[in-house]
This record gives sequence, structure tokens and C-alpha cells, in this order.
Amino acid sequence: MAKRLSRFARFGLMILAVGVAACSHEPEPLPTPFMPTIRAQNTFAVGIDHIVRKYIEPVSIGHLALEGIRGLGALDPDLSAVLDGSDIVISRSDKILVRLALPKDDDVHEWADVVVRSAEASAAHSEEIRAAGVDGVYEAVFDGMLANLDIFSRYSGRADAEKNRAKRSGFDGIGILFRIADNGARIVGVMPESPASTVGLRKNDVILFIDRVSVAGWTSDEIKDRLRGPSKSLVELVVERPEFPNPLIYRVERRHIIASTVIEQVRDRILFLSIRSFNHSTVRDVRHAVERARGDSGMNLEGIVLDLRGDPGGLLKQSISVANLFVTSGKIVSTRGRHPDSIQHYAADDRDIADGLPIIVLIDGKTASAAEIVAAALQDRDRAVVVGTTSYGKGSVQTVIRLPNDGEITLTWSHFVTPAEYVLHRLGVHPTICTSGKKPGGTPQGVDLAQVRLRESALLHAWRTIPVNDVDGRAGLRETCPPEPRTGKLEQEIARALIEDPALYRRVLYPSAGDGMSAENPDIRSSELHASSSGPASAPP
Repeated sequence: MAKRLSRFARFGLMILAVGVAACSHEPEPLPTPFMPTIRAQNTFAVGIDHIVRKYIEPVSIGHLALEGIRGLGALDPDLSAVLDGSDIVISRSDKILVRLALPKDDDVHEWADVVVRSAEASAAHSEEIRAAGVDGVYEAVFDGMLANLDIFSRYSGRADAEKNRAKRSGFDGIGILFRIADNGARIVGVMPESPASTVGLRKNDVILFIDRVSVAGWTSDEIKDRLRGPSKSLVELVVERPEFPNPLIYRVERRHIIASTVIEQVRDRILFLSIRSFNHSTVRDVRHAVERARGDSGMNLEGIVLDLRGDPGGLLKQSISVANLFVTSGKIVSTRGRHPDSIQHYAADDRDIADGLPIIVLIDGKTASAAEIVAAALQDRDRAVVVGTTSYGKGSVQTVIRLPNDGEITLTWSHFVTPAEYVLHRLGVHPTICTSGKKPGGTPQGVDLAQVRLRESALLHAWRTIPVNDVDGRAGLRETCPPEPRTGKLEQEIARALIEDPALYRRVLYPSAGDGMSAENPDIRSSELHASSSGPASAPP
């Protein structure tokens, strides 16, 4: 996509066009419509209407529409849109393309019509606009509308929106991972219990033909599109397997696939669960992993480590359900926004599937959004010890709006509020044991429990009471344990040490707010962890 013009560049174009607007150039007649008029008007009207009603802060219809029209400048920098009295004037260089009367600010359909007519006039005189095509115009206009809202509100075109929906809700396919090979597609992974697994496809098989058509030279997207299809439909694969002299033929029935986001491993009676993101299968996979581990290990399972490092988040309700697996009562999270439907309160039910086993949550500077909800809920309910660095601090909720053109808008509409009543946005979750600046390899030599009890209780009090609008104060608190990406084994080994010493775990889990240290002082450094760095970093389990 062409780069988006900065706010100041667009302002410069506006100034340039003020002089142009006074010229006597007459707009030329428009050719055959460039965009599908009715669908385009409906798409822009639906998008604008949802943004105005649901965005976390008030915004006007007219402002959004004008910013959208000015977004066309990202495709052709010679285009400008300026207000001239009660008109909007679309110009290119020194030529007026069209002059349109401004609708009433609350008339979303008339404003959508103005957006379409502005795009049509621009396409009639701009090779760049025509080359971008209709999808490019949708992207430029919606990017213009959303650019000055916040960094998490964005537009996705039809192709990207389809991929986003597949990540969230799954897709109809056969359940393999592949890479392009010289003569086809090499399978690098087969999802458990998938159609591919059922028929016997294996890692390192090379797909040569799909439905009797050679895939040599195809792109990954072309192969993926041919492998996917309606659920219960058949796809025929011709596969090369190294130990067989002749190709094999498989007929595979497609079905709905939701890729697992959970990697599980039991080591020394500790269940390590690495959660990479939150989709529709996450809570199911976490529950099943705990049930399997407890069934296999019986009462000998000593604890659970939830590794959320690098987890960018995902579906809100899945994260709430994951926290609910381990919390028996009380609030998990609340959301607050401007739209009535954005104000929600979520509480735990009465069952802990781990029956009180120690839980350690690992976080880092890339732990965000839904993953932060889990970490904060378990920490605030005194259900887990959090180890790592301050998390990302994406404490906002986005709603997804599907548009008539099959694109989608991801729009910020509320903020998370933790059980301890602090807003996560631009603050994040503070770990009980901070590993910022520590080398990723090696094992912990020990934790100064007195310092954890004193310093962390005071710091957590400051963390949970700082005002939302105290930007500098919140930034200062984050620096007490600076957010960093963490991928080594140090955090896992700290988790192991805590789980294997129940008394240590309890003392760290319940830090005292007294013992002579003021809980009102926010300028307190987090506890220091004494660790060695013997050995290279290892990947999470």
C-alpha cells in the first residue's frame, strides 16, 4: 500500500488548494463510474456510522468523511480536498476536479455519497487512483478516517480480512502446514486430529498435484486457496514420500479447522503451557491440557506455568475464560467505553480446574491485550505469581466491524479495568518478580524474599492507584521494571524454583503491604533477582 500522508503533509495540500479554489477551472464530465456506486456508498456509510457510534471517544460524521477523502492523497499526492464555504473542493495540482455541497453533519448517507463522488472525480483524472483500483481506494479512504484515532484502530481489505477471520474463527481445510518446495509443497506440520492426520499424511510429504493439477511453481496463497474449500468437500492430493518409489494418492475430506495456539509439555511434574495467542480454541486446549496432565500425573502434578511471553492477545472472551479456569470467585475484568454495549463486567464461576495447584505466569514486554487480562486477573485474585518484565500495556478492546465490501474495521471501543480497579492501558501488568536486564540463560540463585514482600507490595499499591491521565507517572512506574522481550529459560527456572518450594511460593504470592515501608511511595525499584547466566537461552516449551 502506498505510504499514508502525514497530517502536516495533508495540511500543506489544503493550503495549496485554497488558492486553486478561487480559479475558474470547470470540472470535466465524469466517465463511467469507477466504483460500484451503491455498494461503495453503503460500505462507507456502514463504516462511518459504526465509527461514530462505537469509537471510544466522540467523533463527527463530517470530520471522518473529510479525513477519508483527504486519505486519497496517499495514492496521489497531487490531490487535495479543502473546504470553501459550504462546499468541499477536490483539486489536482492547479485544476478543480469537482465542487460538492457539504451535507448536514449528521447525515451519514449523504456524506458517504460525497466520499464516493470525490473518489470518482479523482479517478477520472488520476492514473494513480485508477491503478490502485477500487480496493486501493477503500483502503486509502478508511486509512484516512482512522489514522488520527489511535494506533489499534485500522482497516483491513477483503484479502487481509479473510485471513484475520481465519485466525480468529478457523477455516475449512485439511489441517497442514507447508512450505514451497522445488516441485510442490512440502508438509512441515500436520495438526493433531485433523483430516490430514486422519488419512495418514506426514511431515516431509511433498504435495505434487491438487485435484490432478500440478502445483509446481505455485505461490503459497495459491496452494492454500486450493487446499481450502467448503466443509465436507473432498480434495485429491498426489504426494511424494521419500521412502516410496511411486507417488501416493490421498482423498481428504475438508472440515472446519481451528489452529491450536497452545503448546503443552510436562517436565518434572510441572505443566508448562505456552499460549501464543487467543483464538476460539484456546480455552478448550488449555482445559484439555490441564486435564491430561492431571490425569497422567494424578495428584503428583506440582504446579502449572502459563507462558504468555510474546503473546499479542486475541479474543477477549477466550482470555476471560482461560482466567476463569483457575479462579473460583470475584471479578476477572471489566470493560468501559462510550457505547452502552462496551460496558461489561466479567466474574469467575465456582470451579478451579487446577484445584489450587501453584500457578506461575510468565510475561514480557510483548505480552499484550488478552494475555494481559489473564496475567492481571490471576495476579489480582492472588491466584498466581507473575514473573518477567512489565507487559506491553495494550489495555484497550477492539470490536471488529464487517463491511459490505467484505473488508473489516478493527475499532477501539473500550478499556480494560482489572479486578484491582486499575486501567491497563499504557501501564500494563507489573510482575511480582522482575527479570528486566537479566541474562536469559541460566538458573536463579535465590530471591530476596524480604525485598519482594516490602518493595513489591508498595509498588503494586502505587501501580493500582495511579490516575489514568497521569501519563508521566504511568511511564515512570513502567520503568521500575522496563518492558523487554524475553525468550530464555531464566523465567521458567524461577517458576520451577517457586513451585518446588511451597513455602517460598506462598510468601511471594502474598506480599505484605506493611513491615515499615510506605505503600504510598510510587518511586520504588522492583525487587532484584540474583541469577547466574550459565548456558545459552532456550526457547519456551
